[in-house]
Amino acid sequence: MAYLIEVLAQKRLLDKKISEIKEILCIEQTDTLAEELFNLFEMRQRLLLNINTANTLSEIDIGGTRVSIATAVEIRDTIKSKIEVLTSLIRNKNCTLDKLELQSQRDKYHEEFILLTMGITRNDLQVRVNQEG
Repeated sequence: MAYLIEVLAQKRLLDKKISEIKEILCIEQTDTLAEELFNLFEMRQRLLLNINTANTLSEIDIGGTRVSIATAVEIRDTIKSKIEVLTSLIRNKNCTLDKLELQSQRDKYHEEFILLTMGITRNDLQVRVNQEG
């Protein structure tokens, strides 16, 4: 058994390894590298299934409504996308929208993003995940 935050760290490491092996395979192709890549894909899939199960079973309170962590992660990711769009508009010299108003909107989204991230992280630090294969 591991905490969900540990499993997420393992997934990030696997993502990095997969990316590295893909780059190596573009230059040098061997059976060993190809086999390692497919093994890493399988390991990543197992981790993703464990993460998804844990996120679906765990809940968080958002504005008085209980939602699964999986839903909270989707909401957080959407808020992050909105922040990125607003930042892009603010930095765009050709954008004629009110930059102070855009910053104000971004600040509100940022507050929501921080609160959701804190709730999700708190969950990740408490939830135990069975990693048996």
